Amino acid sequence: MRVELKKIYKYPFLEETKDYIRDSDISLEDITEIGFSEILERGKRRILDALDGKEHVYDKPEREIFSYSTANIMLSCIKDDYLIKRYALFESKRVYKSMVKEDDKFIERVDQSLGVRSERDNKEYKIHFTDYLRYGTGMRDPRWKLINKRVCKGYVYLSKENFLRILQEAYRRKINDDLPLNVPDEICKRMRGNINEIKKKLNEKKASFMRYEFSEINKDHFPPCMKFLVSEIKRGSNISHSGRFALTSFLSSVGMSRDEIIKIYRSSPDFDEEKTRYQVEHITGSSGTVYRCPSCATMKTYGNCIGEDEDCRWVSNPMGRYYKGLKKQLSTNLHQGAGYPR
Repeated sequence: MRVELKKIYKYPFLEETKDYIRDSDISLEDITEIGFSEILERGKRRILDALDGKEHVYDKPEREIFSYSTANIMLSCIKDDYLIKRYALFESKRVYKSMVKEDDKFIERVDQSLGVRSERDNKEYKIHFTDYLRYGTGMRDPRWKLINKRVCKGYVYLSKENFLRILQEAYRRKINDDLPLNVPDEICKRMRGNINEIKKKLNEKKASFMRYEFSEINKDHFPPCMKFLVSEIKRGSNISHSGRFALTSFLSSVGMSRDEIIKIYRSSPDFDEEKTRYQVEHITGSSGTVYRCPSCATMKTYGNCIGEDEDCRWVSNPMGRYYKGLKKQLSTNLHQGAGYPR
């Protein structure tokens, strides 16, 4: 079992890992005792590393195998949506890097534990289209659209690399769906020191997002699709690649600077300053081409249209909806006697 432990501790969702923890006969109350301080420290470190965007270092399987459960308890005590999403993202990325090194036989154990139905077909994996729709359509890159994949008799064919990305997404979703757990208050109190340290780091992280204002840009007249994308980012959600392209091009068109646009993305769980700046600068003209905001038809095609309001009628682009709102406001101001400046 010792040799197997060196492999399974990296995958806390495996049945073998759960069995190992169960057979150890270590309870929640035990973990909070002084003798288990190293496990508490490692659980806390997993969360802090995710907040810092670092890859967690694992060097003691016997201790680390319990740190996942400990981290879940701490996350459940804190109950912060952004923190859970950030942790889920980096934990799933860690598992992906580990899976790349595994053979096909071991990958079968992984997909079974995550509930993804798959079969091997020569060098490719094939999964049922319902599983693909559940996990693949959440990917940002347009190449993940079902129409761009080979489908035969209800199965979607994928390279090993892409199949592992599906498993990564399944694991990320599992963490998000499972947390927070219902943890007794007494357990949370026993972990108060570690939890407070995490909360302090979390507050510092959120403060670094830097509150942004739209200055003279009238956000009240943003179309519903753009208001929704901004609100999703502000509450700590990752929006799709097409959504980011649409929002960035829209904000640039209404007069927002590149730095102001980048500030908006800071609250995304997967925010990366360098990558975000490159993408924003590319969309707004650094390559010599300034990209226009996608049409309403394109927004609908990529699932970024959440429904029209009254002012969306008879416009074909979100920019048209924005200008329509501004004109309506001007008309109202004139009607109320504001008039033109003298």
